[in-house]
Amino acid sequence: MSKNNRSDKEGMGISLLVLLLSIVLIVRLIGIYISEGVINTNYRDPQINTDYFRGTIYDRSGNILAMDRTSYFIEIEAERVSEVSRLAAIIAPYTDEDAVTIENEIRSSEFLSIPSNLLMAEEERFSEMLKKENLDHLVTIKEKKERIYPLSEHGRLLIGREGEASSISAEALYDDILKPELTLDAPVSSGKDITLSLSQRIEYIADHIVSSYVGERSDEYLMLAMLDYSTGEIYALSQNNPDDKAVDYYAIEQALSSRHYSILKHNGGINIDTPDDFSGISSDRYIRVIYRSGFALVSSSSSKEMRDDALTEFETMLSL
Repeated sequence: MSKNNRSDKEGMGISLLVLLLSIVLIVRLIGIYISEGVINTNYRDPQINTDYFRGTIYDRSGNILAMDRTSYFIEIEAERVSEVSRLAAIIAPYTDEDAVTIENEIRSSEFLSIPSNLLMAEEERFSEMLKKENLDHLVTIKEKKERIYPLSEHGRLLIGREGEASSISAEALYDDILKPELTLDAPVSSGKDITLSLSQRIEYIADHIVSSYVGERSDEYLMLAMLDYSTGEIYALSQNNPDDKAVDYYAIEQALSSRHYSILKHNGGINIDTPDDFSGISSDRYIRVIYRSGFALVSSSSSKEMRDDALTEFETMLSL
């Protein structure tokens, strides 16, 4: 074999060896990157500064039941402030407190954080004002994202709270839909919005009646519900026990033609004959269901008299 042929083969072998080593090195680097979280969906480039917003929950009429909101807090290094009255007067218009209250808080604190009424579009202008007034070394703006529930505790069984476990609430059942997707390059990532079957007005009525009959910590039990008996949509669900496991699901299912209930709004139901009203007993609870204009009104209680009285009041108030 000639010397040239031998050199060519040796050169080709070396090239193949280099190529194989390069491939092994690249695969190894990819493995390290993945294990360190550099190229996976949980990694977030600090230079991108993506804002993540959970989807908004609406009631059937378009009213907001749950949403993410960005709030701003005015943080003050109170112990370093010399012109307290001046600072309080400047800051007061951007809060829900008056200047005198803020002044007293500054004088009695080392560090102070005050909720502001600033909107997102006003934050930059406020920061510029602080610089102009030579206050930016004492006062800073901190951004805080929070989940708010405009109805407070009304409708909590169906709405739920972010992070809570529940067998019926929207925040738990539709968490995968509501939560935003992690992203590497988008400035904003939002989850999908959902619309519940809940009616804010009817839920208020049900909650008012339940609370007027029995307290939350009472040994007695009362539940009121209103459902579309053809689609299973729950318009209102109220009980004095905050635990969703205490809901009388048997009573709800008995009121529906399909035995299936839903907390999401549907586009329309099917025409079915109006069922007959009925009363019964399940375990230690008295149940009664009456049907009116396509809806089922449900009452379940540990007291037969309370069951009937509360349901009668519920029907009367809905007709007003």
